[in-house]
Amino acid sequence: CTATNLCTPTLGVIDASSHSLIATRDIGNNAHSVAVSPTGQVFLPYSSAASPAGCATCTINGFINGGISVFQF
Repeated sequence: CTATNLCTPTLGVIDASSHSLIATRDIGNNAHSVAVSPTGQVFLPYSSAASPAGCATCTINGFINGGISVFQF
């Protein structure tokens, strides 16, 4: 993503048995290093909406400052 080539970061969840996409979630800018707990919690760090530039949906989705997203599937 860049300031001239915007992106919309998304996390996709794949069912291992059927090999199909079962869910998607909006995520923050520069998200990386997904970790999953045995209880199904998903942890995903992300950077601020402005650095690096290019995240089209981060501010509107609440991913303004850096942090860690936690999802439950």
